[in-house]
Amino acid sequence: PVFFLNAGSFLGTVLVLAFWPGTPAVAPGRRIWPAVLEGLLYVRRAVHLHSPLLRLAGFAFAASAPLAVLPLLARENLGLSAPEYGTLLGFFGAGSLAAGVAVPPLRRWVGGSAVVAGAAVLMAAGMAMLGAAGSFGTAAAALTVCGFAWVSCLVNLNVAVQMS
Repeated sequence: PVFFLNAGSFLGTVLVLAFWPGTPAVAPGRRIWPAVLEGLLYVRRAVHLHSPLLRLAGFAFAASAPLAVLPLLARENLGLSAPEYGTLLGFFGAGSLAAGVAVPPLRRWVGGSAVVAGAAVLMAAGMAMLGAAGSFGTAAAALTVCGFAWVSCLVNLNVAVQMS
């Protein structure tokens, strides 16, 4: 019953999107690959974007490791079932939601660069905790920290790109 209730709750969204007049994603007469190339050339020429984009790419590449190894860690190291694995993902999401609430005041208090640096340290700590996790509780705490760090860093770097 819960699945059908959830599926039904999306019906309104599907109907709105189905009948939305919308605008084309790419201007008429333009092809997608030339538009992508134009964007890449713009970023190459926009020197002010290089630093935040490189920081963003470096963090995202390294920080994706916990989610990449989580299925293996959950099954092999912790002996968890699929629902328990899903619950661990929920803890990552809970950390992300907490960051969504905490980041704006943090950014005002210490600044965006300090939040990014702190998020990198938090992500490293969360990854170390996850690597050493011997129980569901430790893994859940580690993933909460990782989720908080993920959103804290990426939101601030995305803002830096948009503001520059």
